[in-house]
Amino acid sequence: MLKISYIIPCYNGERYIADCLDNILSQNLPESDYEIVCVNDCSTDLTADIITQFRQKHQNIVLVQHSENKRQGGAKNTGIRSARGEYLVFIDQDDQLGNLNTAEIYQNVKNAELDVAAFKFLVELQAKRWYEKGTLDSESPIMTGKEYCEQHATPEISFAPWSYWYRREYLLKLNRWFAEKVMWEDADWVAQAVFFAEKIKFFPIVVYRWAYNHISISHTIDYRTLADMILMGWRKFYFANEIEQTSPVFSQIMKSDGLYNGACIKNIWKLDSNAVKLFYLRIKTVNSTEQYIGSMRAIIKFLYRNNRFVCSAIKITTPIINFLRFFKRNVNGNS
Repeated sequence: MLKISYIIPCYNGERYIADCLDNILSQNLPESDYEIVCVNDCSTDLTADIITQFRQKHQNIVLVQHSENKRQGGAKNTGIRSARGEYLVFIDQDDQLGNLNTAEIYQNVKNAELDVAAFKFLVELQAKRWYEKGTLDSESPIMTGKEYCEQHATPEISFAPWSYWYRREYLLKLNRWFAEKVMWEDADWVAQAVFFAEKIKFFPIVVYRWAYNHISISHTIDYRTLADMILMGWRKFYFANEIEQTSPVFSQIMKSDGLYNGACIKNIWKLDSNAVKLFYLRIKTVNSTEQYIGSMRAIIKFLYRNNRFVCSAIKITTPIINFLRFFKRNVNGNS
């Protein structure tokens, strides 16, 4: 069995993909021990051609072609299903590994028989200035995902899929998948993958370099971005309700984190009238209209029942109430 599968969702990444592949190929594991699964999500540029050129020299590179655009979530799901490695590592096409001593890292994770391994990572601010980010400063003991989430779920905890390694068999057994054909597909999935792990451990090792890409679709404010952020907030709230009895501590944390996504509704007023209509239609087509309205109401109740969120309540509740009224009048009223 291969030791590691690197999964790269690819879409119009001709500017970045060569550097990304070169970086992975420069690690200290022999190429026979790992694979690089590139999932081409219907790129319209030379991304697939560049990957094909690399494949001519490196047999451990796999190119999977989508017949329809499924966005990052769909590409990650395809990567999970296609991968053959013992552990899965997600990499964005415009980022790079932060530590090339993969052989030692793998051995530590393997020896501990972890379902999930958590790590530090570097975040780019501006002009190639980087700062280190991670949940802890020192190595943690092995614990369950529930224990990890309850003990270490601070504002510094990462809900980015690339800050963890996942045992492939664990993910397949878990049978929970990224939301497809939407932006903002990852945070709710990561929370579930971490929470349900039987064995997880944090290593104070930088394994990833996240470069801020100002032209990334996730940093573009339009009706799709706003709608998909709100839908991710709903998915977080849905998960929070699922674990409320078994882990009220982490459930509350997830609800407050989902609040961030719900708060983006204040940006609706920056859209023109046509974009606002498209925004509501996008929400409506996900078949979660009533569930999401229920979640928004639950957010309001949650804010007022928890004094620590009083400031958030003052800033966010009024936009949410206005959103619910406008939503029901403009979408449900036109069903």
